[in-house]
Amino acid sequence: MINKLISAFMTKHKEHILNFVSFIFTRLIAIIAYAISVPFFIRHNSDASYGIVAIGFSLLSCSALFDLAIGYVLTLSLGRGLARSGNKNQQLVSGMISVYIYLAIATTVLILLILAILDITLSERIFYGGLAVLLPFLAVSGVSAAVFQAYNDLTYINISRFSFEICKASALAISVLTMANYKFIGLILLVGAAARAVSDVLVLRKRTGYILKLISLKLARNYVRLILVGSYSFGVALVSLLILIGDKLLIKTLISSEAVAYYSFAFDINSKAYLLMGAINTAVYTLILRNHAQGRPSHIHIRIGMLGILILAIIYYIPLMFFSFNIISWLVASTFAMNTAKLTSLMSCASLIYLIGGVYGNALSAMGGTRYSFYAHTIAIGFYFILLFFLVKPFGVSAFMYAYLGLCIVLAIGLIYSYHILSKKRALDLAIAEEIYLKKLAEERKNLAIVVASCDKYSDLWETLFSLLFKYWPDCPYPVYLIANKKKFEHERVTTLLAGEDLSWSTTIIKALQDFPHSHLLFLLDDVFPIAKIETAEVERIYKWVIDHNTCFIRLRPKPKPKIWLSEGIGVLDKSAAYRVSLFATLWSTKTLNMILKDGESAWEFELLGTERSRQLDKFYCTKRSFIKYLHGVERGIWIRSTARKLENMGYKLDYSKRRLMSRVDSIWYTYRLFKSWVFSIIPENKRITILKYIQKFYKLVGLR
Repeated sequence: MINKLISAFMTKHKEHILNFVSFIFTRLIAIIAYAISVPFFIRHNSDASYGIVAIGFSLLSCSALFDLAIGYVLTLSLGRGLARSGNKNQQLVSGMISVYIYLAIATTVLILLILAILDITLSERIFYGGLAVLLPFLAVSGVSAAVFQAYNDLTYINISRFSFEICKASALAISVLTMANYKFIGLILLVGAAARAVSDVLVLRKRTGYILKLISLKLARNYVRLILVGSYSFGVALVSLLILIGDKLLIKTLISSEAVAYYSFAFDINSKAYLLMGAINTAVYTLILRNHAQGRPSHIHIRIGMLGILILAIIYYIPLMFFSFNIISWLVASTFAMNTAKLTSLMSCASLIYLIGGVYGNALSAMGGTRYSFYAHTIAIGFYFILLFFLVKPFGVSAFMYAYLGLCIVLAIGLIYSYHILSKKRALDLAIAEEIYLKKLAEERKNLAIVVASCDKYSDLWETLFSLLFKYWPDCPYPVYLIANKKKFEHERVTTLLAGEDLSWSTTIIKALQDFPHSHLLFLLDDVFPIAKIETAEVERIYKWVIDHNTCFIRLRPKPKPKIWLSEGIGVLDKSAAYRVSLFATLWSTKTLNMILKDGESAWEFELLGTERSRQLDKFYCTKRSFIKYLHGVERGIWIRSTARKLENMGYKLDYSKRRLMSRVDSIWYTYRLFKSWVFSIIPENKRITILKYIQKFYKLVGLR
């Protein structure tokens, strides 16, 4: 039993588990690479050299400005679009990548101009210049990551980011081995960033179908307003850069390059573990985003984040806090540890507080609350500089850590408070929306009806069918209709729609629905008998989704398989899918059904040819689970033996004078047809249409259809 539960959990959450495991694995290796390469670099170079490298690596944070502005808007827009309707937006991606690259190029040019006028050494110019030129390549990777995150496909993102971290570690090692100091580190990273960007573009196209292509600068300007949606997120990154870069520049100016090395090592050895916590935050970001888009709370994801911090504190931060001198002595040297241990312990304490606030900040971002996050960051950073003003003289470089600890406390309080304010506001908005929705639903219920397609020749099935339908759906709130020719079925809950002479299946349906008063219908068949409870709440949930997304068609079972699954357990049917149009247990827009119906077609022809006609239309879906458990009763006008026996065992009397029971030979042929259907189901989706057309031609040729 436990194994089955674990297996079911793993299957249901496979995507998220894979994202999380890949993040943890790649980040652990990146941290190990850092723990080897940085001490190796420091031991073979001066502390001042590492201070310069630390400042240079901080400059790479410039790309975070655009990731948090453009990337945020892109993930939010695509993520919500996929969660609500499954729609892709190639134009949005092209516009965003163009703006991002143009801004990155402008930033690169600006940095190069500043480097040209600064009084620095040639080695520093080469190093910083190489880092500046790689920013456009980081822009490409940033947009790719945003699209992947919208799809909650984080495995490749993790590998891509991991490769760049390994590239940074390798650059440090190569600079030592080649005796080149640090000047060629930027150029090595430039090559690595370019290779990563090319890989990102190719994988993105293969996995999602998106093509990253530039549009003209004139057209790109049209997307600047959209990027302003991410202005608060951009602001968060901007004020954060005041710490990530400004602190090191201030330490170098006020104290020394060696002090930058001590401070940066303490900061980096702690902040590298942020990446492990990022595994959880990144994995739950899309879940919170989807929950928010669908009006569901995200408290469970906050608890997951808190649990992650507790584990990280036990295995990493608490040991680092109390044994920092021993750890740094082992990694680098005892002389280096004497200047760094206290800073590392202070940073460990600050890091835990920062991570707690980060969990709430991540939720705020996914909920569209970056304005609150911006205010919290601005206040916290203002407090940081106030503390720094008073502490820098008496405490030296330690003042920067004390100030950072104060910043983390204020930031965490601000983010937690903001999250609760936004959650309460969201809950109130949802309560009002729910009240409006219930009133709307009461009206919309009148627009959905159950329609059972039949004809007079199948009238012997009606009594059994409706007896089972109302037995297993006793609280059905929708009007029920039966399509027939001239014969009326007498039942207080059923209205018969008479279509007249039985000319063809589709002609009968068209005539019956001529004056149909409902905008939507749930289509059932007369020879399909329900045998399990039909949940009204589930049908209403799907119907609400249909109304909210203005869908044309949704099949209440997962056949054919969709091209992508949405988070509500609903899949998008590809336009090329075989049997995209089907009959049983399908919820239609009446307008769409009338568009696809064509006089003179049989039910079989309608499913085949109607599928071809449907390819001009969007918004065809299916559900992840079957909503109606049933027995198929009649095949080619005769009772299926197994179904007939089961119905008789349930107490129903079948009139074999109206239609005979399958002979054993018939049953063998029926079993063969089921086997054929199974074989067809395992044929790749893109081959089915062609094969179906040949089968159809063959059947007509030999007179089987």
